[in-house]
Amino acid sequence: MAEIGLALLFAVIVWWASTGLVFFLGSLTQISSVVTMTAMTVAGGLALYAIATTAADTSLWGVYVAFLSAIVVWAWVELSFLNGLVVGPRQLPCPPHAQGWERFWLATQTLIYHEILIVALAAALIALTWNAPNQIAAWTFMVLVVMRLSAKLNLFLGVPSFSDELLPHRLRHLKSYFGKRNKNLFFPLSVSVAVIGVVVLCFRITSGDLTDAMIAGHALVAGLLALAIIEHLFMVLPVREAALWRWVVPTSATGTGR
Repeated sequence: MAEIGLALLFAVIVWWASTGLVFFLGSLTQISSVVTMTAMTVAGGLALYAIATTAADTSLWGVYVAFLSAIVVWAWVELSFLNGLVVGPRQLPCPPHAQGWERFWLATQTLIYHEILIVALAAALIALTWNAPNQIAAWTFMVLVVMRLSAKLNLFLGVPSFSDELLPHRLRHLKSYFGKRNKNLFFPLSVSVAVIGVVVLCFRITSGDLTDAMIAGHALVAGLLALAIIEHLFMVLPVREAALWRWVVPTSATGTGR
């Protein structure tokens, strides 16, 4: 049980710290963002190398390195988005008259390059760990991919509450594509599927046929998925998710920006 508790605590700390760091780096000035993006690109390359080398390592060390490396790759993806480097060809607000499929197509154009990058990296991580005994990195990245896509679709379809305060000024046009609705049918479906995923992982953890290292690995993934569910719940609760990380972002970054 100790390895499960430590893994869950590690997942929470890494999730909170990495998200805050990405928001902070995304709020920096243009010159600083070039430096940080360069550093993150190097870190992302090293993380991909670590994922490849730990794919055959089923030790506790290998599991934690694989998990953390996948988070680093994801942080690079998110920072490239917040810096406006990999977004989409359309960088304009949604026209007031746009509805239905037209609005969906316009929204897609604002993000399409980012989505292509995510798919390419997901394919790379799957390839690096294909048939390997340690696939924690690929599972971690896929949880982030699927739950982020779910969050984007829910924001588009409409939710009661959303936090846009931490979006840098260059991306503020994205807010016009968010829907404001008391409910949408996709939300309970997406959350239910994610909950089933956590339950399946918990059954695997308690099955008795996993090593201590793999128990920790499954707990890391399950913890991350549970945190993603909590992030989803912020969309329907009268609580601002941004409050968890507002302290890391300068006031000017949430104002007029640059």
